[in-house]
Amino acid sequence: MRFLTNKFLYSITLMLTQLVCLSPGFNNQFDSRGGTFDYQTGWGWHMPVWYELTKQTFFSRFRSKTSQNETAGGKGVQAANSALFQRKLITKGDELQFTSHDAITGLVTYGDKFVNRGNAAGYKNLSARTNMIKAPAIPLPGTMSAQRAKFSINNIPAQTKQDIKNYFSDELEFQVLYTLFNGASPAILAPKSQGGLGARLGIGDGHTASVPLMGKNWYTNDGGFIAYNNTHATWNSTVNDAINACTVTADQITLAAVRRLRAHLDTIPWTGATFGGKRYKAISFCDPELWYRLDSLLDTKYQAARERSATNPTFGVDYDLEYNGILFVNTPNMDKFRPSYSSALSRPLFGPTFAEDPRTYTNSSDIAAMVLMGDSAVFEGYNGGLAFTRKLGDHSDGNELSARTQVGYIRGEFYANDGRTTDDQVYSPSMAFAAFYEPGVGQ
Repeated sequence: MRFLTNKFLYSITLMLTQLVCLSPGFNNQFDSRGGTFDYQTGWGWHMPVWYELTKQTFFSRFRSKTSQNETAGGKGVQAANSALFQRKLITKGDELQFTSHDAITGLVTYGDKFVNRGNAAGYKNLSARTNMIKAPAIPLPGTMSAQRAKFSINNIPAQTKQDIKNYFSDELEFQVLYTLFNGASPAILAPKSQGGLGARLGIGDGHTASVPLMGKNWYTNDGGFIAYNNTHATWNSTVNDAINACTVTADQITLAAVRRLRAHLDTIPWTGATFGGKRYKAISFCDPELWYRLDSLLDTKYQAARERSATNPTFGVDYDLEYNGILFVNTPNMDKFRPSYSSALSRPLFGPTFAEDPRTYTNSSDIAAMVLMGDSAVFEGYNGGLAFTRKLGDHSDGNELSARTQVGYIRGEFYANDGRTTDDQVYSPSMAFAAFYEPGVGQ
């Protein structure tokens, strides 16, 4: 009987050992800081933790709902019906294709005449991909150091896990801001030598991998609406020159410029935006200084006319900012991604490069941007939740904690690769950009 019991316990132990060996992150030779650590244990993929940290992000309020466990975060309106950000769980591989089909064109036929022939079916595609993103490894104090810290922090590993979750919430916001201006998130666009996928944006394969592509619809006071060019390098250079011209007071934002932007959206394919059950022509993410200048311009025309009971649909603070059917949103960290002219790259720079940490980056540009968005402006692919990993040193001396996830973002622009040469090769119905000279409120 004792032999059977021992054999049973041995079988259970062996089975658990095999399961641990199959767990994500087990024995994957993770090396974070070149130390003496030689192995790692994985704690599995935690979807509830993933939902929690994504709900902390600023952009969660504008993201589509994907499961019953996930709703828009914050104390403001529940924005489950908003769809500026489309997200999809990728369960096989690292790529998901979206297809947009062209509308039918051609004349109707009357009476007994032969039926007129319309256009052939045309399609444009968008590819959402995922890549691994890892938080820095955080050293945990040793046993004796931890004891000396217990008076202030009772559970150091648990607090460190929370800090890492907060880190990822910030990182996802930065990844989205990179995507808006560069076309895809760094995890997708960065060179393979830096761990990215080295994606190519635009039409065909004639352009360089890992080079950002400016969005299709751009406006400045100096140049108005810029005529689009399908050639990757030419378009980047054209936007670069337009940015370079935003240097004087006449290039600052005005209410007339906002009206021109709104009127232009009426002339192009445009989806519009739904937020909090209300329909808008667009939702505009604004550089904070740009937002405050616009608020100042509306001071007498709008603020005095506000209902005293008006509520803010995004934050629940003292007031919102709507004008001409557009909801203007003061967007945190967007000032870090101000555009600047680059003669060396022949394309604008938008704040930190892929190799720079946006948390510590300071942008000195006097040009501020706003991004007007409609439904399906950004596509997000993700695979799994958040996996925490711990790395132990020799004889259990030394300890590091990290986490990783798989996610990628791409701007909602569809590309036609069927040989057409007209400017409708790129279908961008939900994103437009505007740049203004903005030295700061009061300047």
